[in-house]
Amino acid sequence: MPRWVMNDDKTVELRKIVLNEGESLEDGMCTLGIYKKSEEKLVLNTNHKYYCQIQQQLFCSKRHTCNFVVTSERGTHYDIVKFDNKFWENVLPRLEKCYFDNIFPELVYSRILHGQSRWNKDIQFPWLK
Repeated sequence: MPRWVMNDDKTVELRKIVLNEGESLEDGMCTLGIYKKSEEKLVLNTNHKYYCQIQQQLFCSKRHTCNFVVTSERGTHYDIVKFDNKFWENVLPRLEKCYFDNIFPELVYSRILHGQSRWNKDIQFPWLK
């Protein structure tokens, strides 16, 4: 078991998984899609929701690394996940578009509350033209 020194620059993500009968922890993590096998080595699946959650935690907390722990009744797996700039170069523009197209207009003036259609459906904000 590795000894990690916790400081203000790390977060911890702990996940407990349930394995099928006779399944090893490594196989279970691959079956659930958390990890992939690459040349007999486990590699974290960057398309899995746990990876996305870790990246969101790191982004919001302005931290650089996360101690990722996956545990089951048959063992524990440890990994260190670093903040991924390329992940955010892809995700952030999509989040901003969703926010400014859907959420922000409703925060400015909630048409739905008054039984009207949403701003971006039939009335455009001047800055979106």
